[in-house]
Amino acid sequence: LVMENGLTWKLVGNEAAMVLIGIVIAVLFNMRMPSKEAELQMDIAHIDSYMDENLISIANHLCSHSKLDKDKRHLNALLDHISGAIDKAYANRNNTLRSHSDYYIDYLNFRKEQCEILLHVYYIVAHHDFVVDEAKIVAEVIREVAGHLHVQKEIEAVMHKIDKTAHEIIHGEKTKNQQEFEGKAVLYQLLYELREFLWHQEMFIENVTEEQILAYWE
Repeated sequence: LVMENGLTWKLVGNEAAMVLIGIVIAVLFNMRMPSKEAELQMDIAHIDSYMDENLISIANHLCSHSKLDKDKRHLNALLDHISGAIDKAYANRNNTLRSHSDYYIDYLNFRKEQCEILLHVYYIVAHHDFVVDEAKIVAEVIREVAGHLHVQKEIEAVMHKIDKTAHEIIHGEKTKNQQEFEGKAVLYQLLYELREFLWHQEMFIENVTEEQILAYWE
């Protein structure tokens, strides 16, 4: 039997079979491509650990009323590391058929946003002396933020504490001199930065899918 366009059913079947074979070969080839997930998981562990260390370092310096080293190259290097990991995450997505492979891209992008905020916080602390008692309270808040870096932890209570501490700084005991006034203003700015830091984490958590939770959190 010949179709109106001159093609036989047999020829159409052969063409369809060739397309199907091509798809199967592509799938098998994709399955044999080396996964970068192990490398990405190591990158994430390193990034999270380094951010935790820097938050604790900032908190410790606030408590001791001392200044941080103004050299920020270690944080700039961390930003470069995250950017490299993002490139790796895109390559991993392009070489996998897993529909939830965007998880690493989204995770690393929000960590990059947080690292840029951390860089700003570090700069603020490194360039100011803190002589007000509230510095110790803010240091404790920073430690709590560090303790809630893991994306599976609830952060609402920490955000509430940031808001409460900011209110106490603004409406608390009046400052005695210009230095105390400036110190409180800087601490308030630090709390604002910390809230934005956690906001990026909150947005990431809200957008994680059930499929991604099963794949990466279980």
